[in-house]
Amino acid sequence: MGDDLKKKMVSALTWSMIDRFGQQLIQLIIGLILVRLLTPTEFGLLGLIMVYVALSYVLVESGFTQALIRKIDTNETDYNTVFYFNIFISILLYLVLFFTVPLIANYFKQPQLIPIGRTIFVAIIFNAFCLVPSTKLSKSLDLKTLAKINILSIVLSGSFGLTIAFMHFGVWALVAQQVLFNFFRVIFFQVFVKWKPQRVFSFKVIQDFWKFSFNLLGTAILNVLFNYIYIILLGLYYPIKDVGYYSQANKLSDTFNFTFQSILIGS
Repeated sequence: MGDDLKKKMVSALTWSMIDRFGQQLIQLIIGLILVRLLTPTEFGLLGLIMVYVALSYVLVESGFTQALIRKIDTNETDYNTVFYFNIFISILLYLVLFFTVPLIANYFKQPQLIPIGRTIFVAIIFNAFCLVPSTKLSKSLDLKTLAKINILSIVLSGSFGLTIAFMHFGVWALVAQQVLFNFFRVIFFQVFVKWKPQRVFSFKVIQDFWKFSFNLLGTAILNVLFNYIYIILLGLYYPIKDVGYYSQANKLSDTFNFTFQSILIGS
C-alpha cells in the first residue's frame, strides 16, 4: 500500500511539473508571436482590465478549494455547495463589473475598456465552473488529467488568439484568448471528469469552510494587489503603451524564471 501511494505521489508531482512547464512554454511561444502582431497599447489595455479579472478569480474561489482539499471526509454536499457558491459569486461579480466598467474606463481615461471589460469578464463565470472539478482531480492526485485539460485549453485558445491577431482585430485577440481558455476548460472538464452537480446546498458548509478560508482569501487579495500595483500606477500616470511594455516584460520575466526553476528542480 505504501509503494502504491509513493508511486501515485511521484506521478502526481511529475504531471504537475508537466502541466505548469507545458503551460508556461506554450504561453511563451504564443506570447512572442503576439508581440510581433499587436501593439504595446493593446497589451496595455489588457493589462489594466486583467487587474479586475485576477481579483475576481480570487473572490470567486474564496479559499474554498483549499478547504475542500484539506477536509479528509469530503462529501457531495461539500462539493455541490462550493460549486453553487462559486457560480453565484461569479455571476454577482460579473454584473457588478458589467455596470461599473464605465467608471473604470473613465478612471484610466480609456473608453475602449468598456467593451473589452464586458467581454473578458465572462471568463470569470467560466472559471467558476472549473474550480470544483479541478479540485476533485487534485484531491484524487489525478494531475495527469488536469494537465491534459490545461494544456489542450491553452493550445486551442492560443490558436484562436493568433488567428484573430493575424486577421488584424488587435486587442480582441488577447480578449478571445483569455475567455476561450476558460471556456475550453469547462468543456474538457465535462469530457474527462464527467462530474455532474446535484441539487444540494448547505449554508453550514459555507460557514465551516469560511473559518478556514478567510485568512487565505485575505492573503490572496493582497498578492493580487501587490502584483498589479505597478500596472495600476502606470495606467494612471503614464501612456497606456507603457503599461503594455511593463506587463509584457513582467510576464516574460516570470515565465523565464519559472521555466529555469522548473529545469533546475527537475534535474
